[in-house]
Amino acid sequence: MSGLAVTTALPARRAALPRAAAHWLTFIGLVGAALVVVLIGVSPGLFLLAAPLLLLCLALAGLAGTATLIEPPRWADIGLIVFAFAMMDASLRKGGVSAGGFDLQSVLKGMVWLLVLAYAAIHGLRALPGHPLVLLLATYCLLAFASALYSKARLLGLGSGIALLAIGLYAAMIARWDRAKLDRLWHALFIAVALLALASLVSYFAAPGWARDYLASGAGRLRGVTGSGNSLGPLLCIGLIVGAWSLSTARGAAQRAWRAALMVVMAVCLALTESRGSAAGLIAAFVVLASFGRPLVALASSSVALVGAWALLQPGLLDGVLRSLAHSVSRSGSVHEITSFTGRSDIWAAIVPKWLESPWIGYGLGSPRVVVSQAYTTRWGQSYESAHNWLLESLLSFGLIGTTVLATFLVALLVSAWRLRRRLRTQAQRRDDQALVNCVLRCWIFLLVSGMVEKSFAGMPNPTTVLLAFMAGTCVALRASLETRTAEQSA
Repeated sequence: MSGLAVTTALPARRAALPRAAAHWLTFIGLVGAALVVVLIGVSPGLFLLAAPLLLLCLALAGLAGTATLIEPPRWADIGLIVFAFAMMDASLRKGGVSAGGFDLQSVLKGMVWLLVLAYAAIHGLRALPGHPLVLLLATYCLLAFASALYSKARLLGLGSGIALLAIGLYAAMIARWDRAKLDRLWHALFIAVALLALASLVSYFAAPGWARDYLASGAGRLRGVTGSGNSLGPLLCIGLIVGAWSLSTARGAAQRAWRAALMVVMAVCLALTESRGSAAGLIAAFVVLASFGRPLVALASSSVALVGAWALLQPGLLDGVLRSLAHSVSRSGSVHEITSFTGRSDIWAAIVPKWLESPWIGYGLGSPRVVVSQAYTTRWGQSYESAHNWLLESLLSFGLIGTTVLATFLVALLVSAWRLRRRLRTQAQRRDDQALVNCVLRCWIFLLVSGMVEKSFAGMPNPTTVLLAFMAGTCVALRASLETRTAEQSA
């Protein structure tokens, strides 16, 4: 009997080896192609020598990758998109985000998103018409990709458009996942952010000159393994929001302990980034949602809002509060830094006329990197590559047409999540589902609030755009799961 078991197990083992080989050959081919592309970029004179090597690497990756994409390993769908999420803002350069160009890091990121797009097209295209919510997101991503054709930064726009297409298709895939797989996705997201936080904290002490952002305002803000403190801050806030959900689903004291410890690391890193917009969004995410259904929290929040409104009508008191706030929060100690949102209001005032020059379709995906720097420069000659506001970033990139689609999707996402929350509150046995929906709603609030002073999810894709796909897919999948269980119970 044992001999029979061994005999039947051997074919499965033999079948696993070609798949494993295909995964490794795909990886080797992609890395080799990236290295050759960088070689060509650095030394164009070597093109005739490097071109055959490039074709060989691409052929190797293509042949092996086809087998991988058609019959992927079990971890591929979650592992691939979470890896893409984590590496989007990751940077091994010493300096700001704009310090890069045609280098190994940029080429590797582009190839990762090509792989994600290929995987999503094979496994997610048929799922796309399944629900209006994911269809709205896919429509926005398609419009963004099309806008790259007339962008002022066409190559940058096309590369970003590929990532957006992959994100839209992945939302359709997630919408068909079962409940257990949704949990694995969000837990993987938490672990990915925790690893970024740990790496950033280690680099802060091990290589402070590399891990601190000296180009931005502030005395060496932590940027860690990302391009800037303003890139790391939102990631950490996402990790803390998802961590709160993960902590609520922990089974046993050991799980709660290590998850809480990772959240402490994230909180420490967030303080070191001095990302005030992200911190404000994080606070709003928990306070606003807690205000609904909790009269005491709602009363306290309303009281604070009323006191704040009254203070605005008292000039003497307002001046004193602003001076105290500037002394506590402002990096320069200036009241103007607070009232202008660290100079962002000056950027907004300068770029609104530029948007009005092309109000319907904007300037195309990636164009704010050119348009904003043309429209606004400080008296010290410093320029910016972002509108630092999700709405203005979207208007500059896609105009009123694309921004209307994005705003419609955001409203539809909120309505879908809120209806799920109301429906689940009457079912005590679905507390895990309630916790996940609350996590989605907190993420939504965080993105909108922090996006008031950062580009966030609009325009060129970043991790918050991937998060939107997670949120949309999760809402659709949870709704389908709930309807299936309700039908089974009534049958």
